[in-house]
Amino acid sequence: MLGVLVARVVGRPVKLAFRRDQMYGPVGHRAPTKQTLRIGVKVNGAISALAHHAKTATSAFDDFVEPAANASAAVYASDAIAISHEAVRNDTGTPLLMRVPGLAPSSIALESAIDEAAWACRMDPLAFRLKNYADVEPISGKPYSSKALRQCYAQAGEAFGWSKRVLMPRQTRDAAGFLVGWGVGTAIFPAHMFEAEAKAIIRRDGSGVLETGAIDMRQGAWTAFAQIAADSLALDLDKTTLRAGNSDLPDGSVAGGSAHTATVGIALHNAGADVVSKLADLATRDERSPLFRAGNAGVIARRGRLHRQDDESKSEGYADILTRAGLAEVEGQCSCSPRPVVVIAVFD
Repeated sequence: MLGVLVARVVGRPVKLAFRRDQMYGPVGHRAPTKQTLRIGVKVNGAISALAHHAKTATSAFDDFVEPAANASAAVYASDAIAISHEAVRNDTGTPLLMRVPGLAPSSIALESAIDEAAWACRMDPLAFRLKNYADVEPISGKPYSSKALRQCYAQAGEAFGWSKRVLMPRQTRDAAGFLVGWGVGTAIFPAHMFEAEAKAIIRRDGSGVLETGAIDMRQGAWTAFAQIAADSLALDLDKTTLRAGNSDLPDGSVAGGSAHTATVGIALHNAGADVVSKLADLATRDERSPLFRAGNAGVIARRGRLHRQDDESKSEGYADILTRAGLAEVEGQCSCSPRPVVVIAVFD
């Protein structure tokens, strides 16, 4: 905000530069954590209980809590899982979401504890992980949409010659006599989705426009959004215009959390589906249209035309539908919101 305010005063672009030591105060940092894990294991090596408590620091004036115990809720199967967070207020700047927030510190603690549990059972650490492999989401019991971690373990083990690894630690040395460590770790990251909005327009000339306020930090978001937009309208790319990056447009959510494409993409897709549905409604209610009364049979959009699903020889172009209806354009919208996530933390 300081940079913005100064730029408005002087009427010129302003760059706000910080020293290295200032990067940990006014502009956020990864919060320190102290994590405690307790793992109960049956005689056969199966985890029976897993408790993960994370104590972290936050500022005196904000409520940000680094979710540093969350990895334990999703990686390994267990009869009982408990995760908890505690925050201590300090006179510092507020920590922020850094790379892989929560899961980076959470994973190193969890995986270290898993290694210790495997050694306590005198089991190979990879075999211990496979013994406790989660075929469904551990807490909810819901199936994964996709999961290939078992195959990943197998391929990595083969590539690194894991079968030759000695169970006892500190037993392998290289030609120069230095110790060589052979380890394994599992990392996860969730498929986040945030709130986003989009507007879709189909014009009388057969072209389409998709609008969203989403930005592109040069990671290629707009390239992906343009393709999703064209696909949602069933138009070629050269017939589709993507308008983005302006706060006057529908809310494009935040470019973060590895969620931008999924979040904005579904909003664009649904907005496109909405406008195509409205166009189909115009056609199927019009006695002059070859799609008249196709409502029950349904229509499908393809390259700027609507086709009857029960007889694709009967079709009509977007431009013809709007021209006959006397409309310059038709508009669709989407406001997408995932189910809320409730985070409970104790502040000290």
